[in-house]
Amino acid sequence: MENRSARFHCRALSGLILVSCLTRLSTPLAALPSSDDQLTCGYENATFTSFVLPVFPRDPRSEGNRTDVVFDLLVSPTGELTAKAATYAPSRDFVTPGYRALDQSRFAAALECDEPASGMIRHTMGDCFFPSSPDPSGEVVPPEPLWALDRGLIQQLDTICRMFGGGNDILIEFRINADGQIAQFIGKTDLGKALIKHFFEPLKSNLPFKPATRSGEPTTSRLTLRLASTYRSHYLDKPGKVESKLSPMPRNPNTGQSSGDGQVTATVEFKTSGEIASVRVDGNTPPALATAVIAAVREWTYMPDRSTEVPANAIITCKFGFISGSEEAVLLDDPEEVTLVMPNPTKRIAPTYPIHLKQAGLSGRTECIFIVDKRGRVRDVSILNSTHQGFSEAARQALLKWRFEPGMRNGEPIAFRMMIPMKFNLNQQ
Repeated sequence: MENRSARFHCRALSGLILVSCLTRLSTPLAALPSSDDQLTCGYENATFTSFVLPVFPRDPRSEGNRTDVVFDLLVSPTGELTAKAATYAPSRDFVTPGYRALDQSRFAAALECDEPASGMIRHTMGDCFFPSSPDPSGEVVPPEPLWALDRGLIQQLDTICRMFGGGNDILIEFRINADGQIAQFIGKTDLGKALIKHFFEPLKSNLPFKPATRSGEPTTSRLTLRLASTYRSHYLDKPGKVESKLSPMPRNPNTGQSSGDGQVTATVEFKTSGEIASVRVDGNTPPALATAVIAAVREWTYMPDRSTEVPANAIITCKFGFISGSEEAVLLDDPEEVTLVMPNPTKRIAPTYPIHLKQAGLSGRTECIFIVDKRGRVRDVSILNSTHQGFSEAARQALLKWRFEPGMRNGEPIAFRMMIPMKFNLNQQ
């Protein structure tokens, strides 16, 4: 599929994005408690890198109580789709083409402690093709796209839809020749017409199809494309406001086995937004039970305590019981909650630009790890990455002069391990 996918890549402004070796945050500082028994690791779920639009036998919104087809996906640490299951579909007719599209899509692995890991995706197929008119004879096999929407294309779609207002589903009819080339676009909505002009028409030659067939012979066809309303793709957008949801429970991998009993203790950290930040289990947990717990817990949301003025992450400890013959684990006790408040810098000292590097016209960047102790002082500064040793020492000396309001656990001061990048830019001197 890769050699047939339309490739349009967006370049990330890496200099504006903080990437921590401990966790990935949009804030200037990344932090973790430094005591060994509380260390956790940042987590990012698996994502699509390119998505092939499915061709369903008919409009899925024309039947059933639900509007879209939903799949649960498991992506391996190498970015391979290793398991998929239909969570909802009007009928089996929708599952097979959905699977076919997913098998041709591409994924980025989840990240845990900045290392590739298995990841779960709950994917709603609100974007799809379906035949513009029914085929009562059943002799026509619909066409299929030989191209994919990658993140660059998805962002282009989103930008155009924002420019022209959005608001409703986008409907566009594709008329496809017997050779698989697009002969004509017809916009069925105002936004659809705008997308044809500014998006699909310029890309026309890069959007080939496997042609439809009638009794095994290529034939012309018509497909209607539906894109999700106010096109904010679920491949890119972050979840909005969330409520606490400690479900689903882990599936028991040993159902039906006489030796299926067991207990697992998991420590789960949630961001102030309620989204999961990290999850870990005891080191001696059997791999099958650990996998089941992590796969379930990654779908949880939890709103931390907001009684304090300073936003606080929440860490909860859960004890799961796996019982022979039961399909799901149960919580043995109510989760125990710990609230964490990150250290807040009260005094920042900019590093001194090394004169010999400045004269040489060199810019650079260094990433420092350090401890903020219970009094808010910086100690144990070490360099994680640096483009030049001279930048490393300048950053180290500056950080030792920083001061913080100390981090807190359940209202008590605690030492935190933190990471910060420092940039040396000649254009900003």
